[in-house]
Amino acid sequence: MIERTITDLRKINKNVLPGKVAFEMYDTFGFPVDLTQLILKENDMHLDLKGFEEEMKNQKNRSREDASVETADWKTLREIEGTEFTGYYKTTDDVYITKYRSVKVKGKENFQLVFNKTPFYAESGGQTGDTGLFHQEMKKL
Repeated sequence: MIERTITDLRKINKNVLPGKVAFEMYDTFGFPVDLTQLILKENDMHLDLKGFEEEMKNQKNRSREDASVETADWKTLREIEGTEFTGYYKTTDDVYITKYRSVKVKGKENFQLVFNKTPFYAESGGQTGDTGLFHQEMKKL
């Protein structure tokens, strides 16, 4: 890939590899930038290192933004000792929400809900947790 890029640059009388191209080789293919510079030097070419560093900085910022999670405080609706697991003998159950909080990840808001009981098995010790649906039915208390 780098040999083809060098050939293409020579065809247009350029001797500087754009930082964006070097970053793509590094980020996508794991090709070390110092090796890129060495190969370029052997071919009387240079790397736009400032452009590479700018791309690296942008990638770190994108990664940091993707990893950011905003978690609100828990809002308690009812105090309970813990959630009762009913999954050994039921696949559905009537439950109520005991507490909740909002969680924002990548700009999307979701809610985490805690119920008084559940038929869903939680993840534990490498096991995959159950998945299912929650249907809201309003009842007067």
